[in-house]
Amino acid sequence: MRLTVPCRSRIAMSIRIVDCVGFQSEGGRDGWQKLHSDQRRASLQKPAVFGAREIVVSLEIVVMLSMLSMVRLNGQAKSSETNGTGKPIVNLISSGTISDALMVRDGSMRRGSAVLFSQSGLFAPNAVGKTISVQGAGPDGAQLTTTISRFIDTRHVMLSKLADKDTVSGAIDEGGLTLMRQGTNGYYAGQYETRTQGTGSGARISISANGRAIGPSPTPTVVNPGFGYSVGDKVYPLVPGSDGAAYFQVTKVDGAGVIWGTDNYSAFRTAISAAAGKHLIIPAGNYLINTAQGKKAIQVSSDTQVDMDSKGTLYWVGVQNASESSNGWALFNLDSGTKNVILDGIHCVGENLVGLTFVMNNPGCILLGTGVDHIWIRNGNFSNSFGHAIEGQSTVGNDVLIVGNTFSHNNDTGVNVNAAHTTIAHNTFINDAGIEAAGAQSHYDNNTLINPVGGPTAIAAGGITAGGPYQGGTVIGNQIINPASTSALAALSGFSRGFISNNTVQGYTGSQFCIEDVYTGYVHADYNTFANNSCSGTGKATFYFNAVKGATLHTNIENGMPQFGVLSYGSTEFESLDNVLIGRSYDIFLANSSSGRFRDKLAHNTKFLRDGSRTSPDSKFELRR
Repeated sequence: MRLTVPCRSRIAMSIRIVDCVGFQSEGGRDGWQKLHSDQRRASLQKPAVFGAREIVVSLEIVVMLSMLSMVRLNGQAKSSETNGTGKPIVNLISSGTISDALMVRDGSMRRGSAVLFSQSGLFAPNAVGKTISVQGAGPDGAQLTTTISRFIDTRHVMLSKLADKDTVSGAIDEGGLTLMRQGTNGYYAGQYETRTQGTGSGARISISANGRAIGPSPTPTVVNPGFGYSVGDKVYPLVPGSDGAAYFQVTKVDGAGVIWGTDNYSAFRTAISAAAGKHLIIPAGNYLINTAQGKKAIQVSSDTQVDMDSKGTLYWVGVQNASESSNGWALFNLDSGTKNVILDGIHCVGENLVGLTFVMNNPGCILLGTGVDHIWIRNGNFSNSFGHAIEGQSTVGNDVLIVGNTFSHNNDTGVNVNAAHTTIAHNTFINDAGIEAAGAQSHYDNNTLINPVGGPTAIAAGGITAGGPYQGGTVIGNQIINPASTSALAALSGFSRGFISNNTVQGYTGSQFCIEDVYTGYVHADYNTFANNSCSGTGKATFYFNAVKGATLHTNIENGMPQFGVLSYGSTEFESLDNVLIGRSYDIFLANSSSGRFRDKLAHNTKFLRDGSRTSPDSKFELRR
């Protein structure tokens, strides 16, 4: 079996296929071959047979570097006059950009005042007239985007607008907690709300621990910093089963996020427009771009490549709380029908710098329009958006590759895309809402999600409202650590005949599910296969099924102690073989579910419960221990 996959560098991906039902290899799609001459090799290895079915446990995609003649040395972009595909190279520096943006997380403003204070002391006389954004000082707790009208001293400047609200203060810094005392009962790994002995509230922390043991010292991560804390406050995670003796002490707090500098909106818009059909290089530097006051998102045209130096940062300010079609809703826009675009190394930082204080109406650093085709976003770093990092939920596009990026502290999902033949792979999500994606024969594989926050699930495959079932997709080899969402991984409406395998979930707690397969009212998500997944947590259930048909479970393992191993409502035609299922109450609980076959190791209470009063009379269940 050979595939051709549009990639610039060597990437190893794991893709497992069961019976190849509904799956078609997409090798040889003409669009990518016209754009690139990359050669790819795929090798299938180690088939594991379960009865009459075969599960291929790995597919390595090896990609040959042939894309660019440009190389990066010591953070500097070096290029010839044309790149490896013959595109003329354009350097942004010729467009009059000014790289002078600064960012701090200790701003403070009072309602009705125009004076901004920053303990960092980085203000200078030449800051007058420059654009500035102050987190939480605008209407309803949004950002205040304006200009600096007067320099007072290195810690104080006067702005051209008054603050509409007091800014948040006393947010726990990301590294601002120290373990002071160890309890005897310890912690389970997971994300937890907290109580405080002191002035602050609202913090949420994630704990990585060895099982339930607290020693050696657990590693705390501040997921939501809360507000009103003071150095010395004691923070107690609300962990079920802990004796409450262990606590963390606050050692550093932040204020409001502040970004200021020269507005490069016009220079960037001019440069990217001039680079249509060419290869634009953004050199190292910190660039502020302001999309406020009715400015349109910067358009990226078809057949364009944009590469950003690894030491560059785009500070995106002035985002509007508006609809998808409105101005200021995105930084970069790939309009409807845009094709053959590469965005490499884009580093985009939004205005939500401290905490999760304000969520807007789905803005995104990169917006994908309807019908986009052959789009490649790679090696980027996207953080602190009030909404998404990459947004295309109404796209209905084709061949979108999002590979090798880092996403952190985006208030909505890091990636929200609806496109067929999409690959979202080898990305890292940290304190981010994760992935929500749909599309035929798409692959969401080998991503790492640490402390996923918000949203219904860390990885949601499916869920789009339009179209028929999207068959043959994969969700494989992902690692999800300490999720805060309803479930760690979900196959939702529209994701059918897909393969969810070799995923690892750690630290799901409370009412959470590890993996769910759910019909949410649009299109059914049927005949999905779940194989070789590993869950470890104390949540509601390892697997949750609701109104789906034909789910197959093979050799999955639960290493924690959830309430249920399998919890199902209104689902039919199960096949569950060779799984290790653990439940504190019931290993398997089926309500209004019929025609199932179970042959599993029920490792805890060995309880199997079927609600016969709500099950059709022709139900046939086989249970073997």
